[in-house]
Amino acid sequence: MAKSRSGRSKKRRFTGNRYTIRATINENDETSELNSTESASAKMLESSHTSLEIFSERLFETSKDNRIVSWTTLISFFAIVCCPDCYSQGLELIEDSVSGICSHMNLKCKNCSFFKGFPTTEKMKGSCLINSSIVLGLRIIEKGFSAGKKLCAFLGLPFLSKLAFRNQERKLLKATERVAQENINAALSEIKGSNSFTKCGISIDGTWQHTEATHL
Repeated sequence: MAKSRSGRSKKRRFTGNRYTIRATINENDETSELNSTESASAKMLESSHTSLEIFSERLFETSKDNRIVSWTTLISFFAIVCCPDCYSQGLELIEDSVSGICSHMNLKCKNCSFFKGFPTTEKMKGSCLINSSIVLGLRIIEKGFSAGKKLCAFLGLPFLSKLAFRNQERKLLKATERVAQENINAALSEIKGSNSFTKCGISIDGTWQHTEATHL
């Protein structure tokens, strides 16, 4: 016969929930990691949104500037752009007409009826601003039609015809005269007092006698 155990049996340690704390800790770690991940994602999204706003502001500031782009580059770019109607690649860019430095483009899809026409520069009252700008720039540096034609020929750009160049000169002359007259009228209104007398300084040192003027 087996011998019976003598004395008290040892008290067993309670281990019923020994995994609960560890599981809770693991769950807390996962929750903490999830919150930190969400926080990092939110920060990244907020940073991206701020960067997009800054980029949009800079783009708006430079949206009225002009850039010289190669014709080959433009055709290659639109060849891989998807059509907004049928979502197929292969848009075709065609130069419809030329007005000085400005060109009128047609963009059409090879697979559907999508068609869009647009000028390469901003227009005002039917006139391309780039043409007025280049004529004004040439006149500011005391150059004319021949200098502009040589410059554009060297850069491979179209240029205004002589008649169009003269028309732009006349437009600029009228605008200059109008602005000058407005400035003169504004200056006169500043120096004219309430007694209708004009208070304006004149030279009395005799320098006017060297001119061909016969009266003041």
